[in-house]
Amino acid sequence: MTCSRPLRSGQGPVALDRGEACVTDLTEDLGVPRPTVSFRLKVLVNVGLVLGDRRGALIWYALP
Repeated sequence: MTCSRPLRSGQGPVALDRGEACVTDLTEDLGVPRPTVSFRLKVLVNVGLVLGDRRGALIWYALP
């Protein structure tokens, strides 16, 4: 699967570097629309590059 608009490193400070983050944190850091961030995180979770932990209505993401 490829992304039509890949996120490039250096595009902004990424909250996952600081531990865990929800989609709102990453959306603000990257300046990318929420649906784009959510979709890409889902892909990364499915291939095991990012961990997702649902807490209530939010999913918190972290690097393994």
